[in-house]
Amino acid sequence: MLYSLLGYNSLKSLIPPMRFTPTDFGTTRRSGTVSRDLGRTRTQARTQSQGSAPLEQINLEGVGADFVKKVQSVIDKYGRGKSPINAQQLIQASQKSGVPIDFMLVSGIQESNLGTAGRAVATRNIFNVGNTDGGDGKAAKRDKYNEFHDDWMSGINRFTSLITKQYFPGKKPTLDAFIANDFRRPDGARYMTNPKAKQAYISLANSVRKMLK
Repeated sequence: MLYSLLGYNSLKSLIPPMRFTPTDFGTTRRSGTVSRDLGRTRTQARTQSQGSAPLEQINLEGVGADFVKKVQSVIDKYGRGKSPINAQQLIQASQKSGVPIDFMLVSGIQESNLGTAGRAVATRNIFNVGNTDGGDGKAAKRDKYNEFHDDWMSGINRFTSLITKQYFPGKKPTLDAFIANDFRRPDGARYMTNPKAKQAYISLANSVRKMLK
């Protein structure tokens, strides 16, 4: 079921009793987005044409339509209606991996406005995994600075695999722990080089969780 996989017992618990403020950690920002579908939309057609599974083939066991709409509202807001992915795809990836939906939304927004900004657009790599700083400010091309994917779900799954295997090996991944650990793996390697990332993640986490409540 969705909530057990995400580490939540109920929709209400999506909003933890503690709310973070920028002063709790550091400071930061980069970019990010997601897309939509409840019914046949331009987003659905675009997503399918880019190699993702048709929505009717995505099984969201135990997930209510109201929750899907809330996730979609976050995607629409931060993706400005142009994201190549939708709520169903993110929820499916969350169900399979155990990476919480708020974790995926905030990271995707921060990194590429969920596939609508930066090199993530060309690489189909919403979370910029493998898109290193050496390629910043340049057109994305197949080199050591960029990691391309054949479809958007492949890029999403790359992120969830990285988080579960390298950042939270043997543990339940959570967004709060990711922030508190300064985005570092157990070996000290950091997800991004931006030293001010915490503030942006904290602000986005508060906003996203409010929308999912």
